Amino acid sequence: MKKLLVMSGIALCSLVLCLPAIAQDISVDVYEDGSATAVDSEGNAAYVDADGSVTTVDSEGNVEHEDVDGSVTVMDSEGNIGYADENGAVGISADGDVFVEE
Repeated sequence: MKKLLVMSGIALCSLVLCLPAIAQDISVDVYEDGSATAVDSEGNAAYVDADGSVTTVDSEGNVEHEDVDGSVTVMDSEGNIGYADENGAVGISADGDVFVEE
């Protein structure tokens, strides 16, 4: 039970940091497995899973996912996609152009 409370606390702190500070109303749900979701009045949302991975979606449709291993995947509202980890980065533009950076 103590572990669940600690994980829930960490999840809530992560969610607060992910959502804009100017949001007026934030709805937060914490689940038994330690995961949590939050949605603010402007349409921004965040999800923290039980392991600590964080996924955010803003009101413009931009998505970011940070895994517990430190890798990050992003997709903007125009369809551009990027992935980065300790080995480098890969990106695909909305037009289909691919870039790789090591």
